Amino acid sequence: MFEKTFFSAQAKRVDLTLTSEAHKEENTEFRQSNTDTDMFKGMDRTVHDATHGVFRKQMMLYPDNIKNNYQRFIDGTHKY
Repeated sequence: MFEKTFFSAQAKRVDLTLTSEAHKEENTEFRQSNTDTDMFKGMDRTVHDATHGVFRKQMMLYPDNIKNNYQRFIDGTHKY
């Protein structure tokens, strides 16, 4: 169940890597160890080289219902 949840074609994950020059060698080792592991071999990875803001705009996110409902409460348009 764990593998199906985090490492299957149906699951979506975001792996963040450090992008500074100081971590370049560490990232290379990390990617190599992932390609050698059976769990990661079948994963289709997409690399986004853009900024965090551009990445967020490309993602399909659910609306923030708590924030939206609170704003409606403040505006007086929230229905109970």
